[in-house]
Amino acid sequence: MGVNMTIIEGNLGRDPKTSSTQGGRMRTQFSIAVNESWQQNGEWKKHTEWFNVTAWGKNGERASGLMKGDWVFIRAHKRTSEYMPKGASEKKQFTEFVVDQLITKPGGAGALAGGANFDDFGDIGDKDDVPF
Repeated sequence: MGVNMTIIEGNLGRDPKTSSTQGGRMRTQFSIAVNESWQQNGEWKKHTEWFNVTAWGKNGERASGLMKGDWVFIRAHKRTSEYMPKGASEKKQFTEFVVDQLITKPGGAGALAGGANFDDFGDIGDKDDVPF
C-alpha cells in the first residue's frame, strides 16, 4: 500500500464550474495557480505551476462559492485518466487533483471556512525527522 497525497496552497486561476451527477452529488472544478520566484545570477525569475482540481460532495459545495483569485489550501490525491478525443487516433491523459480537504479564505480575508483550521492536517511528528 502506498501514499497518494498532495498539499497545494495557492490562488484560484478561474471561477469554479459546478455540476451535479444524476444522483445529485455536487462536483466543482477549478484550477489553482502556485507562484514561485527565485534569484539566479542576480536576476529574479518567476514560474507559475497550474493544478486542475476537482472537489466532490461537501468540498464541492464549499468550493462552488469561491471566485478567481481566492486563496485555498487543499489536501488532495492525484488522479490520472485516459480519454479518446473526437477524431483522434491516440488516447490522451488528463491529470487532476481530487480534494480530500479544503481550507478557504475567500477574498484573502476573514476566517477559515467550514470550521477547518491548520491543525486538521494533523501532527507531522518529530520535526527533526522531516527531510527538509
